[in-house]
Amino acid sequence: MTLLCLIGSHFLLANTSVSFSNNPKEFLNEMEKLVLTSEPTKGKELIAELRGVFNENKILPEEFEAMVQSNNLMASRQLKANPYFFKYIEAAVELKNNKNCQAQFLAWHDVIDGFLKNTKGKTCKPLKAFLDFSIPFFKDGTLRFSKSGTSWTATLEDFKMSYSASQAQIHFTKTHLVAQSKKGDIEIEETSGTFFPLKNKWQGKGGKTSWGKNHPSLKEVYCELGNYDLNTKKGFYKADSVQFFYPKLFSDKSVLGKLEQKITATKNGKMSAYPQFESYNYALNLNGLIKNSTLTGGVKLVGSEVHCYGGADTPAKWVKMNSSGGKYFEISSKKIIIKNQKEFFANQAATKIYFEKNFIYHPSVEIKYLDLEKTMIANAVIKGQSQGPFYDEYHQVNIYAPRLDVKFNEKEIIINQKKFNVGNKTHRVTFESKGLWNEKEFARIKAFSKVNPIILMAVLSKREGKRKFTVDEIVESLKFQDKPSVLTGLFVDLRTKGFINYFPSRKEVVVLDKALHYFEVKEAEKDFDQLMMRSEFDKTNAVFDMKKKEIEMEGVSVLEFSNKRKVAVEPLDQKMTLKKNRALDFSGKIYAGTNILTGKKFHFDYDKFHIVMDSIEHIDVFTKDEFTPKGGKDNFSSLGSRIEGASGILRIDDPANKSGREEIEGFPRFESTSSSYVYYDSKEIQK
Repeated sequence: MTLLCLIGSHFLLANTSVSFSNNPKEFLNEMEKLVLTSEPTKGKELIAELRGVFNENKILPEEFEAMVQSNNLMASRQLKANPYFFKYIEAAVELKNNKNCQAQFLAWHDVIDGFLKNTKGKTCKPLKAFLDFSIPFFKDGTLRFSKSGTSWTATLEDFKMSYSASQAQIHFTKTHLVAQSKKGDIEIEETSGTFFPLKNKWQGKGGKTSWGKNHPSLKEVYCELGNYDLNTKKGFYKADSVQFFYPKLFSDKSVLGKLEQKITATKNGKMSAYPQFESYNYALNLNGLIKNSTLTGGVKLVGSEVHCYGGADTPAKWVKMNSSGGKYFEISSKKIIIKNQKEFFANQAATKIYFEKNFIYHPSVEIKYLDLEKTMIANAVIKGQSQGPFYDEYHQVNIYAPRLDVKFNEKEIIINQKKFNVGNKTHRVTFESKGLWNEKEFARIKAFSKVNPIILMAVLSKREGKRKFTVDEIVESLKFQDKPSVLTGLFVDLRTKGFINYFPSRKEVVVLDKALHYFEVKEAEKDFDQLMMRSEFDKTNAVFDMKKKEIEMEGVSVLEFSNKRKVAVEPLDQKMTLKKNRALDFSGKIYAGTNILTGKKFHFDYDKFHIVMDSIEHIDVFTKDEFTPKGGKDNFSSLGSRIEGASGILRIDDPANKSGREEIEGFPRFESTSSSYVYYDSKEIQK
């Protein structure tokens, strides 16, 4: 019978409405009886701590009244001793033991009462959640704790608690927020805001986020925040309308933009990519990033990397000058990345590489520039796809090369530099005259459509009076019926061959000079040439001396000047030197009609379309045999005697008839400018 009474007493104290006394001593005894009956061991510890707070006179009379009221409300709801009363005692003790929190004792009870008055039943989940939050919050400012995720804390020097709109709110006049996880931590200094603990929501205003902790070299870089929100379940936040300070870039001025901060782990010594700032202005002056430069665009700081970026129609622009005020290069790109102010990167970059007032241009290359070495690498093959040729206006050629290495200090450009220890594979670089016409190439592209796409695009460009079109404009105007994948293949192929620029990400096509030239050759019978220097070599294909403005080519086995006139050259050692406007210096064998001229110091003049021969070693003359086998090819026989020691000019064709379309007699012809000799006692002849 006694045992049953004890069990009944336990149930009654834990779950039946009781009333706490207004006398502190009796209140403590009643509370002790309640918690000891529920869980004696833990209850004993909690009561000891609560008595300690009373014994130290930390509870003011009005605060005791609030305690009695809140606990009577919990008792009237028949809330269980554990968790409600247990957690209440633990939180109350933490609050009173923290000097920064003691002033919030009454406000804390107002929140408790608010939850109790606005809910019903024998449970109160919002109150339990709030008490769970209160214990670590009063202890060390924890806003949210997670063993495996992200924990947030706030300093507690100036805050107030309230209950409003059926929820707990904590208002911070000034605090310092810290988020921590196994990956690292982030901070917001000197901020203010309101925290909603049951929603894990922070509404902030003001504050400062610095770069120095993750990036020691950027200690002076920081953002001043405006209004912002964050979720304490997550290890990141975003803020709009922040003021960005970077003294080296903007002196004492700030830049308006947006901020993103995230906890990230550093791996293999790699620095964090956060914080990140991005300006709203796309036309900032960023000249302070690097000496002798004009850099214009928006600024984005990604960790320690500075990104200069452009808008939809306004690319970022960078002009790098040399110490004398001349230009090294110009770059226009959607984004230019600067690492440690020493390494620079850009993708799909329209690039001009200067040598004095002349330049080599490419509309879309991948750029890497090393400022200490004053070296640029321009890649025209990206992810296995050619982006088309480099355009060399000084030499009047298109250079089909996967890569240029520009060494500004040495004043040279290495064209398709051989990589060390990478086999002996032969690589090709083609130097194509801007006046070239290739019938086979034109016919192959025509296979895509009934009417050659080159002609269609050239006609469209001339009709509309512009070069740039959207892909949709091209498809609609030219009535293409092919599938998108076929059209993409066509555009890529035309870009590779230098007829158009094609930008898939922007869905844009730019019609180039080569397409218009092919149209004029085909439709208007414009003159053309056949100059195409192919370098096939297992080492570096060519080197451009920027001071002399000459390109030394290697691996050129043969060059045809005129198919119609049967004029071609086999360069000695497969070497040729390209000069202004397709002029060429070389030595070797020249095939001209039925003659072979061998010698050194030959000079091809494009405009005059002739070859000046300063030192002819010998000329081999062949004549057509009188009889030709039926259905066979013409046979030619040597005269047997060589003409030696000559010099003169080989006129390939009329300069206005480089294509050989017109049947003009007397070409090719050799005009001697010195005496020459025939040696009949030559042993080779006597044989």
